[in-house]
Amino acid sequence: MGADAINAKKFTDWNTRQRVLGLVFDSEAETVSMPMEKIPKARGIVAVAFAASSLSRKAYRLLMESLRHVATCIRAARPFLRRLRQRESHLHRFQRVPVTPDMQQDLLWWWRVLHTPQLNGVSLEYFNALPAPDITVEMDASDYGLCALDVSSQAAFSYRFTADEHELIAEFKEGAPNGFDINFRELLSCAFAVHAWGRRWGCSVGHHGRPRHVLFRIDNTSAVAWQNKLASRNLRAQVIIRLISWWETSFQLRFSASHVAGTDNERADAGFRLAANPSYAVKFSSLTPGWSQVSPTVDIPDLADIWLRISERTPLPTPRSINTGELWPSGRPGRPVTVFPLRLPTSLSLSKYNISRILFSTASSMASGPEGPFAAS
Repeated sequence: MGADAINAKKFTDWNTRQRVLGLVFDSEAETVSMPMEKIPKARGIVAVAFAASSLSRKAYRLLMESLRHVATCIRAARPFLRRLRQRESHLHRFQRVPVTPDMQQDLLWWWRVLHTPQLNGVSLEYFNALPAPDITVEMDASDYGLCALDVSSQAAFSYRFTADEHELIAEFKEGAPNGFDINFRELLSCAFAVHAWGRRWGCSVGHHGRPRHVLFRIDNTSAVAWQNKLASRNLRAQVIIRLISWWETSFQLRFSASHVAGTDNERADAGFRLAANPSYAVKFSSLTPGWSQVSPTVDIPDLADIWLRISERTPLPTPRSINTGELWPSGRPGRPVTVFPLRLPTSLSLSKYNISRILFSTASSMASGPEGPFAAS
């Protein structure tokens, strides 16, 4: 065919920074990032959706499309995108999606994530198998209290349930659908641990370091699934999941959970039993000699209130300045949106990875259709 058969215009020059599948890959910094021009547009679409009472199928799909690249760059965003996809798969052509208070809370979460510097460069290392954990946290919970142990720092946290919380546990056992089950209590151990130590874990990351991997060791398989999927049908748990996933993003951490047999979770088991029987103090002390003891500074309602305060401090702009035709080609009803200029730091220089794997993974996720139910029961 000869050299003339090659159309040079269809090939890019060799470069360490290329745009592929709508994302920017930097083989020198070993990061993947969202194109900067996409972020203000995504913010605008989220703000319009938040202000609407309902969305058409076309507008709803445009919302998901604008957030797809965010979910590629930020692990904690993927379950929130799956929540949108789950509802989209049941939509008919002329059906509209009501914007419920629960959906608005998710949109507030997206709005905050769209202002994080992580969108400007995510380590490719985390797109393959997880690296070895930097921090291991052992935990356990019961009807009396819970315990979390930062093994790396030799720090212990224990929490005794209040009288009101004991009443909720008793009501649940009698059949009340209040969501205060053992799975939720196990998840609370993760939240209390991050509240106590998350900022310290994040401070050691550094501006250009890769996120630190925090592994939660839990003896409850449902709580493990909730933590790894960051999703649950339990409404109480979903509030805590929003908070944990926000902490994961803002502290530049990477959470994962694995199951540990109860017989191998002796330290945490002794820790939560302190609330039921003070005689376990001797056993717990013998298992954690020289460890620092951390006292709770919040209770369970306070944890839920943290996310509520975050959402209250996240007022979305009153839509007014962007042409709605740019965001909603079908001309959805509603007001236009203010989009603020993007201010992100320079790309984070992080760890090594084979870019071909993330390209394949991204292409696969783009080609796949709506996903089915994702929440652990």
